[in-house]
Amino acid sequence: MNEIFSRQILMLPDKCQEKLKKAVLLVAGVGGLGSVASELLVRVGIGKLYIVDKGVIDLPDLNRQIHYTMEDLGKKKVEIAEKKLSKINNFTKIISIDSEVDENFKLPSDIVGIMDCFDNLKARYIIDDLIKGTNIFLVHGAIREFYGQVTTIIPEKTKTLREILKNIPDKDEPIPVIAPTPSVVASIQVMEAVKLLCNFEDVLLNKILFIDLKDYTFEMVKL
Repeated sequence: MNEIFSRQILMLPDKCQEKLKKAVLLVAGVGGLGSVASELLVRVGIGKLYIVDKGVIDLPDLNRQIHYTMEDLGKKKVEIAEKKLSKINNFTKIISIDSEVDENFKLPSDIVGIMDCFDNLKARYIIDDLIKGTNIFLVHGAIREFYGQVTTIIPEKTKTLREILKNIPDKDEPIPVIAPTPSVVASIQVMEAVKLLCNFEDVLLNKILFIDLKDYTFEMVKL
């Protein structure tokens, strides 16, 4: 099975691939960010992946949500995403959760990290609250138009997501976005997860990375 991952094993630290194989992650939201992030996590060799979303597929999703096609319109996102991800290889166990992430949501007991791929602050803050008092890391990603941001939250080691995003209003409106934006931001989220799992030193703890695809600039800001 390692032949699948032979190209990355050449460049990753010793025993990193084994750590990825043992890792259990949750992708929270399988829309623009989550569809890219979940596919890349499967392709790097994460052993077990939960995906959670309550949405159904509609036409505006198709410009950026790479799991879905015209044939999937009206179907549940997690069901289609699970089918697509399971076809990539038979290495990663995919578990879909057709659920809202609300005050009644419970995190799977075996996860070590979460990919925040939501498009609203309410769900983000619920996840942020749920990891308090745990060792679960949260890789936050957000997008709008040509712009995105990525940071990592670890309880007791970094600021909470609420603290970082406290001055940002939660607007209930369609988010303007072009397909390359979530692809780039989700790719960075996945690279961050790999770094965390394999104990890289240069990770986004107490730092936030801002991505501007309009001017092709990246800015790292200390929190």
